[in-house]
Amino acid sequence: MPPSLQQQQDRQAQHRLAVLRHAEEVTGNVALTCRYYGISRTCFYKWLCRYQDEGLEGLRDRSSKPHHCPHATEADVVNKIVYLRQHYYFGPMKIKMYLKRYHDIDIACSAVYRILKKLAAVVGVRAVDLCLFFELFIVANDQARLGSNGRECNGRGHKWATMARSWTSKWRI
Repeated sequence: MPPSLQQQQDRQAQHRLAVLRHAEEVTGNVALTCRYYGISRTCFYKWLCRYQDEGLEGLRDRSSKPHHCPHATEADVVNKIVYLRQHYYFGPMKIKMYLKRYHDIDIACSAVYRILKKLAAVVGVRAVDLCLFFELFIVANDQARLGSNGRECNGRGHKWATMARSWTSKWRI
């Protein structure tokens, strides 16, 4: 069983502590220790300051995720975009025009598309539309394959019908 994230972070913190101890006890020289372990002196001193301030917890990896994003789209605007997509099947351009006209919200078309893509609303609707098309294609193809006497004709439509059936079963519609 692979080590958990907690165990990996503990192991990495212990390694960083060993680097700090090596510089202090073995060589007494920061530059030689950094060269030996293949790290920069800036990184070494950053670890040293964190260890002095916070102890072993300071040597753990920290998230590089920003604390906040000041230019993020507001939650109520995102909710309106999703509502318009789910209930009216509007595309990004029409959603942009609707929000501008009726809610006085100015948002770029690319931002609407990015939000829809992030929330998987674009992909979900298109997959359903594609499967619906294939289901209609199967019905029309089955009717076209039958001749006037009710027997199946030998045509190329059968190949496309089986492909359409496989697509609809893949998307489980």
